[in-house]
Amino acid sequence: QWHTPQNEREYLRSPQRALWRTAKEKKMDQYLGLKVYKLVKRSDVKSRIMGSLWAYKIKFNDLGKFDKLNPRWCVKGYHMDKSVYVGFSEVCMTSSIKLMAALLAAYPLMSFLFDCGNAFQATRTDNGTVRSEKLYCEQAPGFNVKDEDGNSMVCEILVALQGRVDAARLF
Repeated sequence: QWHTPQNEREYLRSPQRALWRTAKEKKMDQYLGLKVYKLVKRSDVKSRIMGSLWAYKIKFNDLGKFDKLNPRWCVKGYHMDKSVYVGFSEVCMTSSIKLMAALLAAYPLMSFLFDCGNAFQATRTDNGTVRSEKLYCEQAPGFNVKDEDGNSMVCEILVALQGRVDAARLF
């Protein structure tokens, strides 16, 4: 029986806590390799600092068998100022989706689905290719680092991390 924690409290009580911790450590290693954030002193930050959390998901293969544990570190973006971080993103019109469905039903066309793994983490906001305001958040729960004086540090997010209201637009 696989348990998917809904929050940190459930994670701490999960029968697979050790496996989830290993998966989170691997994910943090990926984030470090992708340079998703940089640590800054809390005293140097003059803007609002968002919270952060872990979102837990279990991935299964095409046959419905267990594939892997997939935790994601997310920004709690619900307090982000919508006038600064614009969330609008162009999307397909409903009529376009209906047209594609009709074409697939009427003609022997091949449809496909693809998954952009780490899509948001690959969308850089620090190199000038995507315009975005700086965003600061708390460190991932369970991965806190302190500065030389023992003060907790915060993360300057350098990508379109999950939970940002503007993540889809940036991607």
